[in-house]
Amino acid sequence: MRAWEEFEKKIAELPSLDPNIVRFRRIYVSAAIECELDRVGRVLVPPHLRDKAALTRDVLWAGMGRTIELWSTDAWTAALAMTPDEQAVFQRAVMEQIRI
Repeated sequence: MRAWEEFEKKIAELPSLDPNIVRFRRIYVSAAIECELDRVGRVLVPPHLRDKAALTRDVLWAGMGRTIELWSTDAWTAALAMTPDEQAVFQRAVMEQIRI
């Protein structure tokens, strides 16, 4: 929650008349909600967010450093798929970014 509040503070300091910032607030910030846990500790994602993310029965959490992402397993598999050429470009780009 503290990280979200820090994020909101940064967003609040951005120009309020910039159309891209306004759109960003509408798309991402206004959609943020707190999700409850059920009796056995499962996150209860509201139906409209499940639909938007195409979450069905089989989902997974992906740890992303300071954040986590919730994916349908099919979408996760598709997102990670790369042709050999795409993989070579990806590896070069990442190695440049992390200076390996």
